Amino acid sequence: EQRLDELVHRLFGRDADMAALDGRIERESSVTLLTGPGGVGKSALLATWVRRRHGLAVHVAYHFFTELSPDTRFVDQA
Repeated sequence: EQRLDELVHRLFGRDADMAALDGRIERESSVTLLTGPGGVGKSALLATWVRRRHGLAVHVAYHFFTELSPDTRFVDQA
C-alpha cells in the first residue's frame, strides 16, 4: 500500500495505456507483464491503475520488482 501511494502521483498522460490495461482485465483470465527501460513509468502506471480498480468487482494481483526492495532477486541470485 505504501508503495502504491508513493507512485500514484507520478503518472501523467497515459490514458491509452490505462485503457489497454482495462481491456486486459475484461478477459476471463489474463496475465499481463509490464516491461520497459528504467524510468519510463511502469510502476507509476501500475500503481495508478490498481488504485483506480480498487473497490470494483475485479481482483487484481500485482507485484513491483525493484532493486530497492530486499525481497527482489535477480535470476542469477535465485
